[in-house]
Amino acid sequence: MLRLPERFSRTILSQPSLKAKSRLVSSHQSPQNTEPSDEDLKAARIWLHHLSSKTVPRSICDISYCRSSGPGGQNVNKVNSKATLKVPLMSLLPLVPHILHGEIRSSRFVANRSQSLVIQSDESRKQSENLEFCFEKLQDILAAAVRRQTTKLDYG
Repeated sequence: MLRLPERFSRTILSQPSLKAKSRLVSSHQSPQNTEPSDEDLKAARIWLHHLSSKTVPRSICDISYCRSSGPGGQNVNKVNSKATLKVPLMSLLPLVPHILHGEIRSSRFVANRSQSLVIQSDESRKQSENLEFCFEKLQDILAAAVRRQTTKLDYG
């Protein structure tokens, strides 16, 4: 039997289970029939002001690379330059203001089977640039969710 050092076992035992995490995420969501307060809207706008592609923690993301398609000559056939960014909703939603959870869950980038945002980029021939494009797209998705939510509530 594999025995973990005591410091690791305490860390693992202190983390909530997957089922408990899902309850935590769902408890942060506001009910559909209640309107967010002005305080919630202000907090979302402030959060958006501080948001950049660098502020999303890289540790919550799953990054993979594969071969790109389209023009590019032999580079397309040899180099894994297309970047795919998967961000589990369980990891992302606790970092986002609760009034945006519905907007994010209804995004066209959500893969229902894995409950993750899946963002891809093959705009560049370089892996690092494509990865940065993915994080910029993630920032755009989150910013659009804030704008849709606040505009919907401002104009009815």
